[in-house]
Amino acid sequence: MYAMTSLPTELWHHIFSFSCTDGGYTGASLSMASRALRAYSTAYRFHSVRLSSLNSIEKFFYCKAFASSASADYPVRHLVLSLGRDCSLTWKYDPFGVHTYSMAYDAWATRFSALMCRLFDLVHDELETMVVLQQTDTPLPYLDYPFIFSRLRSLTLVHNGSMFVRADVPSYLRSCISYDRGLGDVWPLDDGPSHNDDSTFPVLDSLHVIDCTWDEVSVIAWAASAPSLTELYLPGASEEVIWAAQDAWSSP
Repeated sequence: MYAMTSLPTELWHHIFSFSCTDGGYTGASLSMASRALRAYSTAYRFHSVRLSSLNSIEKFFYCKAFASSASADYPVRHLVLSLGRDCSLTWKYDPFGVHTYSMAYDAWATRFSALMCRLFDLVHDELETMVVLQQTDTPLPYLDYPFIFSRLRSLTLVHNGSMFVRADVPSYLRSCISYDRGLGDVWPLDDGPSHNDDSTFPVLDSLHVIDCTWDEVSVIAWAASAPSLTELYLPGASEEVIWAAQDAWSSP
């Protein structure tokens, strides 16, 4: 019987590229199996990453920094973000309740914005696919960042893309303190991208918005941010939004 390490290196690369797709668990296990497998699987350690809380994002920074200190290349190709579960917010329909919600959301959103901008600074030019899941009662704040996702081909969102497009920010969220401190409506919502004139997703060809809450303004903003779309899935969108999307992406 041949030892596992006797297999050609090229074959191992194929095995790792297909197996390291579970958010990082397989890559971490391979790194502890043996020195040989650790060396062979280095390039695929972060091939697929799943982050489910702000704390897990901070831990990822540590792992990424450790890899960089070892002069290793750990590109992140596929990213799944499950966000908002660590933010406990409760709406109370009275003046004091709204203020309390704003204070709680402001504290969470400030930390969220700092961590997400740092995360995208690390991986924006590596990602090929990304899924952003969010809690229904915890909208994600808009991030005014200058990064362009130059390799991203597929993006899946829930409800909207308020992290990436200002026009998707819910109206009730704009009244929160976060958006009075420069994290939101510095410019009118329909003025287009605020950070630069370049498309945020220049090569994105597939966009899936689950339980879509877009309006016509969102369509215009997304058409500018992702001009190369060929596949657009908007389950739950209104008929007006569907027609607006057809016009926006079919126009020359």
